[in-house]
Amino acid sequence: MLFVYLLRFLKGIVGFTLTGGFIERFLNLCTRAGLPVFNTLRRPDSLSACTTARAYRQMRPIARKTGVRMRIAYKRGLPFILQRYHKRIGILIGTAFFVLFLGVMSRFIWSIEITGNETLSEEYILENLARCGIHERAYIGSIDTLSAERQMMLITPELSFIAINLRACTAQIQLGEREMPPEMIDTREPCNIIAARTGRIVEMEVYDGSPVVKVGDGVREGELIVSGYVEGLRVKRGYAVHARARVIAEFEEEVHIEVPLREQLREPVGEAKVKRSLHLFGLRLPLSFGGAPKGSFELTTRTVQPVVLGLRLPLQIISESYQPVAVQAIELSESQAREQAQKQLWQYQQDFSAIGEVVGKTASGKLSGERYLLDAVFTMRQDIARPQPFTVSEEGRVMS
Repeated sequence: MLFVYLLRFLKGIVGFTLTGGFIERFLNLCTRAGLPVFNTLRRPDSLSACTTARAYRQMRPIARKTGVRMRIAYKRGLPFILQRYHKRIGILIGTAFFVLFLGVMSRFIWSIEITGNETLSEEYILENLARCGIHERAYIGSIDTLSAERQMMLITPELSFIAINLRACTAQIQLGEREMPPEMIDTREPCNIIAARTGRIVEMEVYDGSPVVKVGDGVREGELIVSGYVEGLRVKRGYAVHARARVIAEFEEEVHIEVPLREQLREPVGEAKVKRSLHLFGLRLPLSFGGAPKGSFELTTRTVQPVVLGLRLPLQIISESYQPVAVQAIELSESQAREQAQKQLWQYQQDFSAIGEVVGKTASGKLSGERYLLDAVFTMRQDIARPQPFTVSEEGRVMS
């Protein structure tokens, strides 16, 4: 049915009414002549129907012969549209070029949509896709998606699967990340255990190697804790092992926080000024003129990529909104400044808890001029064991 309507639209549809004369004979003669008549509707004193533009002109002699009066009700279709705009040839040419432009541009990739990535960044995935030939402005006809998927699996070991679908001018990338196996430790490689930071040892468990320090000793960053070279008991020369140990050290972290008593509050005032520009093929064309407003303002940028008939156009409309703001100075009381400093100190404690165990904390605050100062000392415990490979010379000397 859609094809029939499209064919009639291309030929032009004329709706008309018939009055007087012999309407039934008129319809019979039209049928014998092969002239199409459709969508007929009978009324008490008339009949309405439709036909094509060419057939309507051929019906006029039949109407005169049967004494029927024909009157046009409406005209629709491509021939009448072209007739309406035949003096505006520029519109027709522009429309033709626009359709051609969409057809050509749809053969290139202008947008890449990535779904399924949780830990992998889009920049990393886009970089690897470009190595496989999938990037913006790439010709779709030259892309083998199966080959690109296999290549992506080879150069991106973090992927469990990937599916590349090319839809119009958009490359849709669906992927899954796999759980990476833990890093294997080569126990055949000799190594020592050194201190990752300065502190006092409170717990120590040595699995392989010879301890150099004991619980209660203080160590500095980089100092040897467990040696991977074990002296032999029955032979003169020792032997090298891959030292392994768990060394918990206690140390202090100092935090200094300053909160000014005078702050600036920015509040929006008036209407925002919007400046738009067109980003096309690497060029940025202004759609509105005028620069940023005078005084203080906040800038918000919004990017839109138009979609026509399901095709994402290879252009972007960038809107920059300049919102004027009024800067107002406010003063904090000592209690308000202390509260802000306590919130910042709590955030430090949360960060420290992510890397070790917080076993103690001391804090003191005071006013100093136009600032509130808060000094704190955190007592922390953390595993400071860090492996350091070494080699043994033929003479039995340890070489880092």
